[in-house]
Amino acid sequence: HLYEFKCCPNGEYIIRYENNNYCIYNTMGKVITTIDGSTYENIDFSPSGQYLTCWKSSSTNTTLCILRTQTGEIVYEFKLPVYQKLVSFDEEEKTFAFLYGTKSVAVFDMEQEKLVNTFDGIAYEIEDIALSPSGKYLLITCPRERNVNLWDVETGALLLCFKDDDFYSVRFTKDEKSIVMSTHQGGIEKFHPYAHSEIITKYIPFYSLEELIIKAKEILSDRSANSEERKKYYLE
Repeated sequence: HLYEFKCCPNGEYIIRYENNNYCIYNTMGKVITTIDGSTYENIDFSPSGQYLTCWKSSSTNTTLCILRTQTGEIVYEFKLPVYQKLVSFDEEEKTFAFLYGTKSVAVFDMEQEKLVNTFDGIAYEIEDIALSPSGKYLLITCPRERNVNLWDVETGALLLCFKDDDFYSVRFTKDEKSIVMSTHQGGIEKFHPYAHSEIITKYIPFYSLEELIIKAKEILSDRSANSEERKKYYLE
């Protein structure tokens, strides 16, 4: 349970757990919605604060629920085989990705009210997922495989596979020019061509994700490319 509070990323709302309920406050300190704390758990905001993500569990399954923040109305429900709390929205919150098993990810289109694609066949448990701001790309980390996989959401094609022992959490930058991957050592690595391996905290305005994909594919298709060049792009 949440004993203190969570703040919406845009600062418009606050969740506070009190008297066995999740109370949603606006910036004026007024409660606009109350969510039953005995039914739902691990409640959180979508990036804009328009939606709430939460889970309710029974003896047989867990249900991921998407609620409207201002009313508490259930927008979508998804029954999951096991409890998983990874959810990632695109920037406009038209689509979102979620774990529906320990080794599978689904992407749902909220406007068309249908699944866009599912991503299965991952050998080990997934650690983190990130949907790109445009909703075009999906990142999935699997530390036991030493992989961070970059997928095309619409086609389901695997575009790139970054390899390293320490990748843990992943995010796209808002402009999709870089992929940010944290490591178990606590460092942050920002990936883009020619400057991706530095441990940095500042924004580097070079190249695009599309160019990274093209460059990496060139290296992978070039039989003469040496191991150091592949390692430079975390491709082996």
